Amino acid sequence: MIARLQATEFNRPMKSGKTAPLLITGEDTEGHTVEAVVKYSSGCERREIGLAMELIAACLAGDLGLPIPEPFIVETSPEWIDLIPDDVIRARLQASSLLAFGSRLLTPQYLPWHGGTALPRCSCPDRCRGSRL
Repeated sequence: MIARLQATEFNRPMKSGKTAPLLITGEDTEGHTVEAVVKYSSGCERREIGLAMELIAACLAGDLGLPIPEPFIVETSPEWIDLIPDDVIRARLQASSLLAFGSRLLTPQYLPWHGGTALPRCSCPDRCRGSRL
């Protein structure tokens, strides 16, 4: 089951990312504070479908035992969006679904994955060695 996160604080836009993700702070259903990188539908080419695909991919990766950051369904409210100080970001979120896809912020040990990045040979599990990736 995917945990839900209620957006409570806008921190900043992320420095990179095709979907222009945001760093937010939210509260999970148990009252814990979580920093998350969040993608909103207005930044996705396929809007809500793109976010659903991202959620499904996270579920599949988790089931396969791949190391992924914890995924969340992020709930925002119109009142929270109205408090965002940046006019452009606020307008983008007002044009988005109130449900977004987020993942727990992992720093500093994790870096963004860019096209063309190759996995170091030492990172491959033994069962992958010798096969073409």
